[in-house]
Amino acid sequence: MSAETPRVPLPPPILYAVAIGLGLWLERPLPWPLPGGALRFWSGVVLIALAVALFGLCLRELRRHQTTINPHRAASNLVETGPFRFSRNPIYLSLTVLLVGVGLLASSTWVLLMLLWVLPVMQRLVVAREEEHLRWRFGQEYADYCARVRRWL
Repeated sequence: MSAETPRVPLPPPILYAVAIGLGLWLERPLPWPLPGGALRFWSGVVLIALAVALFGLCLRELRRHQTTINPHRAASNLVETGPFRFSRNPIYLSLTVLLVGVGLLASSTWVLLMLLWVLPVMQRLVVAREEEHLRWRFGQEYADYCARVRRWL
C-alpha cells in the first residue's frame, strides 16, 4: 500500500470530540466528580486556553510553510519550526490538553478516562499512518527530524 497520503480514517478532532462527548454522557447516569473545587476548575480553564493557543501557533506555522492541516492530504513541506521544534504532533498534543482541560472544568473523571482509548486509537489510526507518509515523502530529512524531536513531548 502506498504512503502517498496518510490514509487517516477519521479526522482527529472528531475522535477527541467523541471522547469528550462520551465522557460527559457517562457523567450523567454515573457521576464520578473530581475533587479540587476552584483549583481544579481554574486549572481546566488554563489548560483549555493553552490548548487553543498551541493549536493557533500550529496553524500559523503550517500556513507559513504552505502545507496542509488536513490529515487526508499529502504534506507538501516538513514543518520543523514553532511548536514543531518540540513535538512532532503538537496539534494532537493540543487536542489532548483540551480534553484534560474539559475534564477538569467539567469535574468529570469519565472525560479523563477517555484518554485510555483515544490515545491508543490516535497512535494506531492517525500518528502511525502520518509517520509512514512523512517517511515516504521526506525520507532522510524526516528521519533526522525524528531523531531530534520527540513524538509528543
